[in-house]
Parts: sequence; structure tokens; C-alpha cells
Amino acid sequence: GDVFAVIADINEKSEANIIARKVQHALARPIDVADSPLTVSAVIGAAIFPDQGKDMTVLIKHADNAVTKARSAGTNNIVFSEEDASSGMDRLALITGIKDAMLAGHLSMVYQPKLTLTSPDTHSFEALLRWQHPEHGLLPCDMYIPLVEQTRHIIDLTHWTVENVFSTQRELMDKGVNVSIAVNLSARVLDEDGFPLWVERMIGQYGLDPASVRFEVTESAIMQDSERALQVLLQLAAIGVGLSIDDFGVGHSSLAYLSRLPVDELKVDKSFVVNMIKWEGDRAIVRATINLAHDLGLSVVAEGVEDMDQAAMLREMECDMLQGYYISHPLSEEQLQQWISSQAA
Repeated sequence: GDVFAVIADINEKSEANIIARKVQHALARPIDVADSPLTVSAVIGAAIFPDQGKDMTVLIKHADNAVTKARSAGTNNIVFSEEDASSGMDRLALITGIKDAMLAGHLSMVYQPKLTLTSPDTHSFEALLRWQHPEHGLLPCDMYIPLVEQTRHIIDLTHWTVENVFSTQRELMDKGVNVSIAVNLSARVLDEDGFPLWVERMIGQYGLDPASVRFEVTESAIMQDSERALQVLLQLAAIGVGLSIDDFGVGHSSLAYLSRLPVDELKVDKSFVVNMIKWEGDRAIVRATINLAHDLGLSVVAEGVEDMDQAAMLREMECDMLQGYYISHPLSEEQLQQWISSQAA
């Protein structure tokens, strides 16, 4: 048949996503059949123990339901079962709750440093959202962001995020500290009329240098409507903000299309970085990606750097920036200022 199951021992959901991406990447390699290249694709559904169940029968049922949803969404999709046996939160509660969370002050931002190897005194960060739910505690982003992205609430959430990040940058500027902070954009935001003009207005309102503002967009978000995304990215680039392709290597953009995008930074997906020390294939992909990006005049950020050996290898590969727990965990605004001070010491 064409249905297979994988059982993996993992510590967190993000590891399951990495495994799923690796399976898709392996299957995407062309196979020679009768002197003709044959490519296959895969949809993947996943269920996590014990969130979706505590016995094999229940877990397989939820994983099978997730496969059905992934298949209906198109090829090369990965869907995690949304049925959570422990939290009791459903899709509607998460989607509608995000609006209340913005108003009630349950959302906050943390900032993960990106260390520039050639210029350690340059301070760059990625802004990450945190939702401290009053009943269910800290909710992981992958529990609600994919759901919110399917609604117009993602526009409000993006505006909320951008304004909070700009406010933080303004406060730091007033203290004599200049930083570059990146915000993630979803596919729906790239389809929103007027977003570049709104960004330009907010930059002026907060008195920021456009060069200190950066937006990260995944390959998959760009390819949902590539021509529309290209126009929005061109408008953002005209303002002077930085643009990054996030999670590079797990999407489906062609190299020809990549060269058309007005981006200046490429982020290597952590699924390739995490095992590049022991897996020669991942190591080759990371090295080739860095060389490709440099040939296109782009800076390279390696995501998911977790230890000294990975950092040393990436330095040898002439990677420009490192991001991951080895550099720093995500920081609150207060911790961010302390981190900057420690780097200057």
C-alpha cells in the first residue's frame, strides 16, 4: 500500500515536525525509473502521546484523521491532530480567544538573539509570541498560530505584534541601544491590501530606521500566491526594511523564483542544522545552502544551533549568523537589555 506509520521517541512536538520534514525531503529526491526521473510526494498526519491518546489504537485514529485533513489541503502537507485529550481547548476557543488575549494583556513578546559572527556588536533578534492563558497556562505557538492564520484574526495579531516590537525598539533607542528585530509574517498578511503602507506609517510614528525592521516569511507562505507575495515584498523592500526567507529548504520554491525575491537574508531550517554533525546529507545541504545564498548576495542565518560543535562547523562554513539555544533562549525585554550589555562587556 501507500500508507505507512512511523513511531518516534521525541521530547517535544517540534521534533516530530523535524522528522516529518526529513521524511518528505527524502521522498522528494528523484528516482530513476526506465531512464526517467520519478518524484513522489507525501502528506503526513501526526498524533502525539499522551496529548491525543494513551494507547496505540486511539493515536492511530487521530493520526489517520490528520492525514485526511493534510490530503484535502494538497500535496506535501503536514498536519498534527488538533484533538487534545488534556487541555480541553477546541479550535473555536483558540481562534476567538486570541482576540480576547490581545485585549486582556495575556500576550507578550520574547526575543531570541541572532549572533553575527563577523560583527558581534551588531544586535539582531527574532520576535516570538507568547500566550499565557489564564486557565491553561503557557500555550505553544504551534497550538494556535496555524488556526489563527486561517482567519482574519491573524491580521489583527500581526498588527499587535508589530506595534509591540516597534515600541520595544523605540524604548531601546531612547536608551541609546539600536537593535534589529524580525517579525514573522503569514501568507494571509502577504495577501492583505495596504499592509506595506501601514508598516511605513508605523515606522514613521515610532521614529525608527527602516533598516532596523525585518520581516521573515516562509517559502510555503510565499508560494501560496507567489505573484501576489512578490508584489507585497517589493513594496516592503522599497520602504527599506530587511526581508528574510525563513525555514529555507523545507518549502517548494525554485531557485529561479528565489533569485527574483527582494530578500537579503536566508534562514537555514533547523531540521538540517540539528543533525548535520552526524548526518553527511544534512551537512552537505547546509553547506550548499550557505554557498548558494552567498552567490546570490544574501546573508545566512542558521537556526536551531544547540551546541559548540554545530557552531564551530557553521563558522567554518562561513555562515553569517547563528540562532538557537546555544546562543541564547528567547529573552524578555528586560533580559534582552541585559544580554546586550553582557555582549558589550
